[in-house]
Amino acid sequence: MSVNEELFYTLRRSNACLRRKHDGGSGCHGGSGRILDFLDESVGVSQQQLADTLCLRPQSVSEGICRLEQLGWILKKQSDSDRRQFLIFITEEGKQARENIREERKKRAERFFGVLTDEEKEELLRLLKKINSEWEGYYAAAASDAE
Repeated sequence: MSVNEELFYTLRRSNACLRRKHDGGSGCHGGSGRILDFLDESVGVSQQQLADTLCLRPQSVSEGICRLEQLGWILKKQSDSDRRQFLIFITEEGKQARENIREERKKRAERFFGVLTDEEKEELLRLLKKINSEWEGYYAAAASDAE
């Protein structure tokens, strides 16, 4: 196996470890924490805006919204400017859940990266940002070409 392949599979394994279904008792799954983060920093957004901003599939956003609405963490309200569209808002319960999720996420990150020194963490962060920047540019160009 080449070094590139080993890096690829090792990153995938690390990603799988980070994304394992572990909600810390919050009842939240998958990208729901990211949705709550975004909603807490916004005022009424559409599902399409969520999907585009968070780079999630519309189906994943729809499922997440449904789950969060059932938990009472978000509200959907019909848009005043476009009656066909619903805007999504975070509730007070959602804000509290967001804080709980952030605390759990912080603890998990500390456990996950605790094996690295501060210098190693900085180097890993720098390298991952470099890779992400390149690939985000690649996907943006591919999306422009598709239009």
